[in-house]
Amino acid sequence: TLSYSVSTIKQELVRFGLIADVQYADEDDGPNFAQNRLRRYRQSLETMRLACKDWEKDSEINFAICLGDLFDHKASSHRDKALAKVKAAMGNSLTWHLAPGNHDLCAFTRE
Repeated sequence: TLSYSVSTIKQELVRFGLIADVQYADEDDGPNFAQNRLRRYRQSLETMRLACKDWEKDSEINFAICLGDLFDHKASSHRDKALAKVKAAMGNSLTWHLAPGNHDLCAFTRE
């Protein structure tokens, strides 16, 4: 029988930043699909930027992962500008791994 106690594991193998559902679009605030909450499309980018700055301060963060939906489907009308703004918010000091979400697929084509 193998057993390990928490005290025997002393070394962290990896540290990373994790974010999902940013859903950025350069659009005015508006209701969600169900019409029961206010969506803050532009504010989502600032929230992401703050998270990235926090991760950049921590020298032990190895990389960052986005679990999808960086963009809202409304970004499709201005996708090149939206992509540039999101890349700028990500900064240059972290390696990013991106998993596309359904909103990303609606906002962008396979090109």
